[in-house]
Amino acid sequence: MISRTINLRGKSHQFLLREGTSDENVFNDIIAHRKFDLRRLKNRRADDLARFLARKKQETGKPPLVVDVGANIGASSMFFADHIPESLVVAVEPEAGNYALLQQNIDNEYVQPVQAAASSAPGRMRVIDMRPLNPEASHWSFRTERSDAATDTVSCITINDIYAYAESRCFPFLVKVDIEGAEADLFAANTEWVAKTPVVVIELHDWMLPGTANSRPFLRCVSQLNRDFLYIGEEVYSVANDLA
Repeated sequence: MISRTINLRGKSHQFLLREGTSDENVFNDIIAHRKFDLRRLKNRRADDLARFLARKKQETGKPPLVVDVGANIGASSMFFADHIPESLVVAVEPEAGNYALLQQNIDNEYVQPVQAAASSAPGRMRVIDMRPLNPEASHWSFRTERSDAATDTVSCITINDIYAYAESRCFPFLVKVDIEGAEADLFAANTEWVAKTPVVVIELHDWMLPGTANSRPFLRCVSQLNRDFLYIGEEVYSVANDLA
């Protein structure tokens, strides 16, 4: 293991990486290069979101909720916990090896880990290694697929369920989705949560699954809402236009 030091709300925190894997690239992208820094949003959208956060916290007396779907080893979860003041982060990761390291890397005061597959409906899913389709990938390249099996699968969790669980303590703010193509299932139904979420950050995977129209459920969902559609690097930022 390699240990790196990160900042978390003014304190140093040790973060572990698996040597010889993609962990270090993921860490550098997210922590060093600040891949998910909302201040990268142009044309005043970052300022709009900062004003929304300040007003909503004052009105409700609650902190913002961030849901990190496909949290991997926890780098994005810890970045959000530091970058978005007072936030509670729910880190959802289905793959056992990644989840075990995520548990070591997070600070449980600010990040709540959940080993599950984010989905549009309850059930179970099996974890699929996508490296045969993406040879450059490593430990981040897993997706989930519905399964009736009772073994070698993980439980599904919906964003609506997470919101219902947290609504007494937090207000929805951001959902980040990077699940290697399983976004088609996540956005297939029960997407009420999207209209409640000021920022959805997602990496789409049509490039990895050609001919499947894998992004169609997401595009259909957001096209019906009053939201901007912004690209930064590999991520799409879907930002609500009714923040006032």
